[in-house]
Formats: sequence, structure tokens, C-alpha cells
Amino acid sequence: KMIGMSSTQIVNYIFFFFKQKTAYEMLRSLVGSEMCIRDRYMGKLFQNQNKMKSLILLTIVCYLASIALAEKKPALTFDKVIIGKLEQPHNCVVFTNDGKYIVAGDLVGVVSLYNVEQRRIVHQFSTRFPYTILTLRVTPNSRYIVALHSFGLITVWDIELRQLHFKVHTNKLEGLYATNLAVTPDSKFIIATSAGRWIYVFNIETKALVQSVMSDQVDLYAQIEITADNKYVITSDYQTGIIVQKLYSFTEVHILSDKSGPFKYDNGVR
Repeated sequence: KMIGMSSTQIVNYIFFFFKQKTAYEMLRSLVGSEMCIRDRYMGKLFQNQNKMKSLILLTIVCYLASIALAEKKPALTFDKVIIGKLEQPHNCVVFTNDGKYIVAGDLVGVVSLYNVEQRRIVHQFSTRFPYTILTLRVTPNSRYIVALHSFGLITVWDIELRQLHFKVHTNKLEGLYATNLAVTPDSKFIIATSAGRWIYVFNIETKALVQSVMSDQVDLYAQIEITADNKYVITSDYQTGIIVQKLYSFTEVHILSDKSGPFKYDNGVR
């Protein structure tokens, strides 16, 4: 009968056939072969339902296990959970020595303080000057953040009090604006280099400029580091090379250069 029928007609015919059989079963009771067919179909149906339930249960268990593993991740990570909150790109990042905070400076002069354990921003320092932060330092005692901005602005922030400790515009001093800075290992002084051969020494507690020295060997300071024993200052220069000086007296101890000319250590010294 189904020869020459369309697919829709065949489906309707089969449905009508089984519908008749259902009515027949209700009136006459099933014979043995029909009961076997029915029971086999119902058994497969229940078997498939049990498989589906098992699959759903396994999916739920895997989901709960993934949540439990995610909660056990170590807190000491600087990942997308933190990075996703940034409003401006960070230009420089440093850690405090006590391991509690990450300090980051952005392109509009904002210094963000991240709590490593809590994995969130706990404070943001900013002035009315939207100057890009070029260099960030933290005093070894983890008390102050020292930031060098564009146009020679230096800001010092108190981490404990969450406020500005002091600021200075180095372009108003003898030389040109500051190009880089470092903090002494005893956390007492800021040593800043300028574009005009000058080195400035600031006392952090008294907030005062205590010393300014002009070098005869340097044309333009690039980078500065202070040795851990608090005795020497190592600077790099675009023309001269690497210069080792005694801290505070700033007398030259050694100048590194090759036979063909000075080294070009404009990317910094370590």
C-alpha cells in the first residue's frame, strides 16, 4: 500500500496503523508476539532514559568538580581577573618587598595599588596632573611609592596612610627635568638624574632637596641603580657609557667604554 506514497503519507499511515493497534489492544488483549514487541520497545525506552539520566548526573558532577578546583587556585596571580579591571594601559609595574602589593602606573598618571591576597585594587593615587608615569620605585621598607612622571614630576605616596607624601617639579630646579630615579637601600633618600647633567638627592622624611651635583662626565643620564651596600651609584649615559660613582660624593670611580667609543646603554643597567 505504501508504494507510490510520499514520505508524509507514509508517516501518517504508520501512525494510523499503530493507533489502530492501540485501540485493538484495549479491546481484545494482546497475543504473545505483540506483547513481546511492546515490552521490547518499552525496555529500550527505559534503557535510553537511564542512560540520559546518567549522562546528566555525570555532567553535574564534572561541573561541581571544576568549581571546587577553581576555588583552590593560589591567590598569588596577576591574571585577567586583575587585568580586566584596568581603565588605562599600565606603563610600569613593581612589587612591594613585603609581597603584599603590586604597584602599577598608567599613561595618565594614576598609580594603582593591588592587594595580592585579595586580588583587587585597594587604592588609586592620582594628582591633577595627567602625566604619564615613566618609572616606579618602592622603598625597601615598603612604606612609600616613588613615581617619576613625564615633564619631570616626582610624586611620593604613603602606602599606609593612602595619601600623597610630597611632590616636586624637577624642571624648576637647576637642570632640566628628571629622567630617572632610584631609592637608597636604607629607604631614606631618592636619587634622581636629570637631562642636564644634574643629580638630585631628596630626603624622603623631610621632603627636602638635600643635595644637587652636576657631573662633568655625563651629557644625558638614561638609567640609575644603587648597590645593595648603599655605597655606589651606577648610571648609564647615552654618550659616555656606564659610570660608577660613590654615593653622596658622586665622585667617579670607574667609567666603562670600549676602544672604539662609549657603550650605548640607553636601555638601562642592572
